[in-house]
Order: sequence, then C-alpha cells, then structure tokens
Amino acid sequence: MSNERELTIGTGTSQGAMGMYKVAIVDGKTKKVKWEQKEWRHNLILNSGMLMVATRTWADCCRVCFAGLGSTQQTYDSGTDVASSDGAGNLTSVGATIDFTTFANGDSILMDDGTQAYITARPSANTATIVPDLGIASQQFTVLKTTLTGLSGNVKRYSAYLQNSPHCVTTRNGNVVAMRRTFDFADETGGVTITEIGLTENTTFGSSTVWGAGSPTLFSRIVLPFALALTSGDSLRVIYQLQVTILPWPSTYSVNTPTITNWPVAPSTTLQGTGGLVNLGISGVRFDGATTVALDSYANEPAAINGTSYTGIPWDQYYTMWVDKTRKGFAWSWPAYGITRQTTYQRALKSVGAVTNTTYVGLTYQHDKVCVWGVGEANNDTWGSITAIGFGYYRSSLYGDYDPTVHCGYYFEFDEDQTKTNIQKLTLRITYSWSRTLTVD
Repeated sequence: MSNERELTIGTGTSQGAMGMYKVAIVDGKTKKVKWEQKEWRHNLILNSGMLMVATRTWADCCRVCFAGLGSTQQTYDSGTDVASSDGAGNLTSVGATIDFTTFANGDSILMDDGTQAYITARPSANTATIVPDLGIASQQFTVLKTTLTGLSGNVKRYSAYLQNSPHCVTTRNGNVVAMRRTFDFADETGGVTITEIGLTENTTFGSSTVWGAGSPTLFSRIVLPFALALTSGDSLRVIYQLQVTILPWPSTYSVNTPTITNWPVAPSTTLQGTGGLVNLGISGVRFDGATTVALDSYANEPAAINGTSYTGIPWDQYYTMWVDKTRKGFAWSWPAYGITRQTTYQRALKSVGAVTNTTYVGLTYQHDKVCVWGVGEANNDTWGSITAIGFGYYRSSLYGDYDPTVHCGYYFEFDEDQTKTNIQKLTLRITYSWSRTLTVD
C-alpha cells in the first residue's frame, strides 16, 4: 500500500469575450469607402465558437470571415411576456410569444436585468430548465439561438485583410484586450444583397472567394439589421473586433487561502498568500492580420498546454507550472515580463506532470491545467521549502532559454514556507474558464 499523500492546490482565472462589428461598401477601383455603418454593433458568439477556445487562441477563432445570403433568426424577444425561475433552475414564462419547445438544449436565455443562462430541457411551451440554477425575478427576456453553427445561406469568403492600424491592430486598456481585423472581399461582378456575416477559425474551408455551397462552423454570427445591397464593382468590407476581459485584474493582487489537501505541514501554520496574473498572456492581431502574441506569451490562453503545439499556437510555445524556493514578493514591473529573473524554480519533470487540458465538458467552458511533482521532486530535504507556484512560458533550445518565472501568466506566493516530504506527491491545478457577453442590439 502506498504511503504517498496527495497535495492539491486549486486556483483560477477567468476571461470574458464580446464581439463587435461594422460593415462597409468600398469602390473596387478607387478603394474609397462609398458607405460605412456608423456605430459599432454587437454580435452573437455561438456555442461552437466557445468550444473553439478550448483548442485555439482567441485571435485565431475569428481569423476568417464569410458573408451569406440567409436570414435565419437568432434572437427572439419575449415582448411583454415575462418569465421567472426558482432556485432549482425551473423557468416559467407567462404568455404565448415564446415557445420553448421550438428551441434547442444549449440555446441561451438573456433576462432584461442582464442575467444569462442556457437551456438544458424544454418540457413545454412555457417551461424550461436552465443552468446556472438561479432564482430569477419575473421580467421580460430574450432567447438566443447559440446552438446555431453556420450561416443559413450560401457563403463568400473574404479576399484579403486591410492591413495596419486602425484596420488590423491589437489595443489594451488595463485588463481588456481588443483584437481588430478588417476583411475586404473581392469585387462583385453583379448585384448581390448580403444579409449575414460569419467569423471563424483559420481554416481551409471555402478558400475560394466565389459563392459556394455550405458553411463553415462559426465562432460568431451576425444577422445584419438591414439588407446590404452591392452592385457590380463594389466590394464588401467587414470590420470585426473581439474584446477579451481578463480577471482577476492583475493591478490588484488578491490575498487568499487556496484549497490544499494535507497542508499546512509544521512548522507552517497557514496557507494564506497573495496571487494574481502577472502578464495578460493572450493572443492578438498583428498589423498584417496574422495572429500573434499580444504582450508576453500565450500563457493565459485557455488552450495553452505544456510541450504541445495546437492549432493557432506556434510549435515553439511551451508552458509549464513551477514551484520556487525563493521569496521575491510582488515588486515586479507588470506588464513588462513580470518578475525579476530567477533560476531557483523547479518544473515537473515526469511525463505524468505535463500540463494537459482535461476532457472538455460541453457548455462548461473550462480547462484545468495540472502538473504533478512525484515523490522524488521538490522535497524539502534536498531542495528546500516551497514559497511560490506559477504557470508560464518555458523553452530551452539553441535559440535561448525562456524562464517561466519571468514569462509568467499566473503567480501565487505563500506567506509561510511550505513543506513537501519524500513520501508525498504535489499536484498543482489552475482552472481557466471563459465566457461571453450576450448582448442584443
């Protein structure tokens, strides 16, 4: 029987996304704008788009643009009808404007007070089960068909990016990163009316710029509030901006006590410490429309995992969790590469300790990144006490060494030194969750 003890640390960070767009008509010959939508409007990020974040960078999820001729409705206003729910998530509406049985499990509810949830069951026209299980006061609401996956009409793929700022650019305001791309379509050879727009991942689907059958799986879909009529020689332009807000806000590091099984161990008496994001660590849009590192690395992208490349992140981007035996405090120069360089960290060396994304559970939009130190790693008798944990970008190669404590995404430092003995394993777990703002224009 093994006498190993499991020490598990749990902490987390969250990211929220919102998409906005403008459309314009451009003269194909002169490239002058003939007409442009004045105001930014919000669009609907679909469930299929939220799922992409599990395997793509944020910026890569909206790298390709399609235009369509369909008009499938995706928002349904309750009008004067109202709905309320009990604490078990049983939603009941009053009125006949909305028939819940005509929707799908996974479609979303947006209450007028901003509360949002998704449907898990639709027993009758006036009843539905929703998650989260919130008690919602009686009010008007909107149902959004977030289960849609594509355009409803034939599609046309963008021809080129309109490069340089302000067309293709990444901007940051505090903990909010805005990624903008401007898509120019090929000149029309005849009249056409555009009614819908779709954004999706970097894909080879529909690489031709001409009209074709079918539609790619979308990150987000736009139903234009007007029919956009183009004549021969006109070119469609779509400006799309994805805004990602990252929490906890790294300018104010939080004091907390993480959940740790079998800790503290004497002489330590407390698990209290201070933690937070060091660098924003997410993707961005380069001047030429390509996906690139927004600030320091992709360390805080939900899909970034150790020693493994995935679609949308270059092969040489590696990530690791580490423990440290030195105490540096929080006097780093965020957001410029974080903490002063250290060499006293220890990574999980065994394959079992690789950071991996857990099996994705639909509609939870959450990844647990996990590292395990075995009985022979990071022990007090040979290495010293554990004072801090973190997750960051790491690579050791002929081209240079990258220290994960410098290129850091998340950092937590204990108030007291912690003990790991040679009969214990240590499991570190950081939960990355993501969400979307459901906004109806």
